[in-house]
Amino acid sequence: ASVSSSKAVEKRRLSAEMIALTFKSSAQGLNLSEENPSGEGDDPKAGVVDHSNTTAQAAAQAGFKAWVARVLERPSWQICLMALTFYSLFSPDIDMLVGTKESEFNLSIATTVVFGMFGMELVMQSIAKTDYLCRAYFWLDLIALASLLPDTWLMKAMTSNNQFVAAR
Repeated sequence: ASVSSSKAVEKRRLSAEMIALTFKSSAQGLNLSEENPSGEGDDPKAGVVDHSNTTAQAAAQAGFKAWVARVLERPSWQICLMALTFYSLFSPDIDMLVGTKESEFNLSIATTVVFGMFGMELVMQSIAKTDYLCRAYFWLDLIALASLLPDTWLMKAMTSNNQFVAAR
């Protein structure tokens, strides 16, 4: 029990250090010596910028970013996304081979949910990983997400409506 409690204490200490380092690096981007930009000089506190709210926001953002990173690293999340990847790769072909009109409708609804999950994963990756946005994996994920769009319920509904087709 002593070993597990010391590991827990060490884990909390390292987590606190990581949050402090994250806060320190984000605080370096702030101009802490900035004077009051409004030019109101009669106030004795003019020119003094209250950073207590900024500090709390930076700590909250660091905590949220760490939480998102932990969610993305969970095996259950990764297995779920892998299953959704296999679904998006093979389900349209299987439905085309053995499906009916009703199964096509059900598949489009399920694909809309999968589209939302992959969109959420793209946003979460962008939040949690500083070197993800506008890099190769980001663009691959975005193209894969866009490739699902024609199979979603919304696109099927828009293209099956004769008024929409006539407007093209």
